[in-house]
Amino acid sequence: MTKEERVLAAKEQIQRYLYSYYPQWRLIEILSIKKILENKYEFYSGIIDKYKQPDDNTGEATITQEITNGLLFNAVSECLQYIEDLFLLIKFSQNVDFFIKNVVTYKAGEITNFVKTFKIDSELACKYFHIPLVPESEWPNGTVKSVYKSGLECLTNKVTAILEYFNENKFFYNQYKHGLTIALRPFALFDDKSIKEKKDKPTSATLFAWDNLGIKKIMKSKDRFNGEIMFPLSPKVQPHLAALQQEDNLLRLVTNKEGKTSINDIVNCALNVRSVLVVLIQNFASTLADGKKEVWLPKEEKWITLEFNKVI
Repeated sequence: MTKEERVLAAKEQIQRYLYSYYPQWRLIEILSIKKILENKYEFYSGIIDKYKQPDDNTGEATITQEITNGLLFNAVSECLQYIEDLFLLIKFSQNVDFFIKNVVTYKAGEITNFVKTFKIDSELACKYFHIPLVPESEWPNGTVKSVYKSGLECLTNKVTAILEYFNENKFFYNQYKHGLTIALRPFALFDDKSIKEKKDKPTSATLFAWDNLGIKKIMKSKDRFNGEIMFPLSPKVQPHLAALQQEDNLLRLVTNKEGKTSINDIVNCALNVRSVLVVLIQNFASTLADGKKEVWLPKEEKWITLEFNKVI
């Protein structure tokens, strides 16, 4: 296979791949969770009696605590997977020839490390999102200059916000993937008063995950700790704190920096991902086509386009 033949084959396969991809499907999953949370007592009314916790008489406590927490963990996980999708495409779209090989079969740690070390500014935004890099001295005056500059600023701001959200919630995402290390009922069964209070805010909760590492190790690892630690100690555990910590065998509850987790915050992050993901896909597809290039840039929840004779 010649280099030219490889490029032609790669472009045809990428176009087929991108055509089959729906860049909003994870956002729809998160919006679906939001809709369930807003109507959760009615939504689960037909099945909760069979699946409620044994000590819950009506099922409302299970919906308010375990099910709500599970749904919010699910939404956080879906959002972070959405972010990983974005950075996977950013990374592998830089190599057209082997895009298909890389995007279909890859190591998860490779993407995690890429996100961890990712930097963004206007110049890098052009590189990663397939936007012509035009020096400011060469920008045309008027509307085009304003659109180009504001679009790049919007893009870098959104990517920065996405990175911050990923780093703040990575621990919960990892614990959710584990499955057995999320605390769906971290304390006692909710009483009627607690349920009534929670009904006023049906789409948010305080999420807790379990951790076991010694405190010194946790403080050195931003990947594992970003919020508060709580010790559910008992008389049989308390005398042995030092030994249990030494063994990484002390059970603790960890919550995030914000305390509360709200579905609205998750949706806002997912909307940012959707915005820049669409930009990436549209611009990447444009680099594969012949002739003039239509370049996309974000504008809040919408997009703007500019036309270039070629993509640099």
